[in-house]
Amino acid sequence: VYKKNLNERNKILKDISTKNLFYVEGKNIEKDLWLKKIEEKLVIDGLKIFQERIKFSNDFNLLPNNFKNFPRIKIFLTGKIEKFLLSQDLESVKKIYLHKLYKSRKIDSIKGSISYGPNKSDLKVIFLKKKKLAEKCSTGEQKIILISLIIQFCKLMNNKKNFPILLLDEIVAHLDNKIKTSLFEELKTLENQAWMTGSDINLFSSIINDKEVINLEIEDLLKQ
Repeated sequence: VYKKNLNERNKILKDISTKNLFYVEGKNIEKDLWLKKIEEKLVIDGLKIFQERIKFSNDFNLLPNNFKNFPRIKIFLTGKIEKFLLSQDLESVKKIYLHKLYKSRKIDSIKGSISYGPNKSDLKVIFLKKKKLAEKCSTGEQKIILISLIIQFCKLMNNKKNFPILLLDEIVAHLDNKIKTSLFEELKTLENQAWMTGSDINLFSSIINDKEVINLEIEDLLKQ
């Protein structure tokens, strides 16, 4: 519903700007009134999305994070509306949000997009030990942070009785033995089916004979 109304707003602004180069208030009273109705719906649905995302990030951050040899992480959402949600009551945020959509009609008609809404938010990850954003970490750190995100997400879904299948392509190729061992141990604690690929069977030598592990070689699959 949010996307439908978003597309409708973009279409109205595009129709107006085709004639006037950009949105001008009062040029078409009927469309101004329709824009107001659309923006009111966008605010209602947008705030629901914001609140669900905030709840998700809070639930994620409350999960136990005992993933051995992997960084403890925290996630949060950042955007123009989130700042108001953290500091204002909901009714005040509704008014601010609606006013910002109204004030941004001109620039949005030029850009062909919306300036405010859940689609403008960014997900940020903090490496807690170093107090650094993941985007500021080294490439090696970012890889293990990403793995931590995946594992923690699975735990959260499992708590909700959803059990995603993990598809981990070449995930261990660039991990040292300590990190790789910790990953294997962690995967065994999950209630998820995990598929891991690798070009070298030796990468999985420590688990290849475990009873929980099935080894499929490409040659065997080709014969079938």
